Amino acid sequence: MPKSFVTIRVRSIVESLNFYCGFLGFKLKNKLSPSRKTELALIENSNSFMIQLVCRHDQSQVDNQQSAIILSFKTDDLKQQINLLKGNGYPFSQFNLPGGKKGIHFEDPNGVSIAYLN
Repeated sequence: MPKSFVTIRVRSIVESLNFYCGFLGFKLKNKLSPSRKTELALIENSNSFMIQLVCRHDQSQVDNQQSAIILSFKTDDLKQQINLLKGNGYPFSQFNLPGGKKGIHFEDPNGVSIAYLN
């Protein structure tokens, strides 16, 4: 296991891997089932940022919208990210930061907040 990572509770490992790996460009590093009720997946992006996805099959609901988790990623091309979100039908909002910087906010399939900042 890596020394540092963020853990996110998810409803479905498959759906979450499709989003994080297929859409956001993360790579699957490891996947295991420590018990019949639990699935884990460790993913990593090109900047070595790691996320552990945890699916507990004995929990019928996962509510990350009230959590304090906000995944923020720097991008050199905010317009490209906006077009990617639009093209894949993901709703998002735009915001301004001090110093003229801009950002966009959207959510993963589990309600985790994600931001791209330029």
